[in-house]
Amino acid sequence: AAQVSQTVSGHHTGAIQPQHPQKQGKSAALLAVSFVIALAICGTGYYFYTKAQSEKEQEDYAYAMQCSDPMIMQMYLSRHADAPQEHRDSVNSRMEALSQEDTDWGNAVVSGTRKALEDYIKQHPDSPHRGEAMNKIDSIDYAIASREKTIAAYSKYLQQHPDGRYAGQAQD
Repeated sequence: AAQVSQTVSGHHTGAIQPQHPQKQGKSAALLAVSFVIALAICGTGYYFYTKAQSEKEQEDYAYAMQCSDPMIMQMYLSRHADAPQEHRDSVNSRMEALSQEDTDWGNAVVSGTRKALEDYIKQHPDSPHRGEAMNKIDSIDYAIASREKTIAAYSKYLQQHPDGRYAGQAQD
């Protein structure tokens, strides 16, 4: 390429000189390398972000599955709408089971019968209400023995509840 310049009294005037093809190639290569590096940095950042999100979801899932608070389970479902479907299904099933357990407990308490309480314990052996159900059965059995006021009735109570709340009174 020819250089265009004008000389006026020995001075260069504002001449326009085209860039050399070598400089353009180096600039394009530098731009491409910079773009690849930026893309690699973004990709690495995205990888670590998604990994951290996945680990957080796993921790929250484990916690939701071992607790018995429906609010915790509902928070998991709200926070992790994009969680694996099997996790969401498991948490929903657990919430339904706890709801059913609460309904069954309410029904057993309202009925107030030994049979209903025993059925509840059979259906929900690990329930947090197990101890309370056992105490209610103990009270029902002692109330029956007290109404009958016979040695046979008190003996039956003591056989069923040797360490019961009313064992001392039944022995008397």
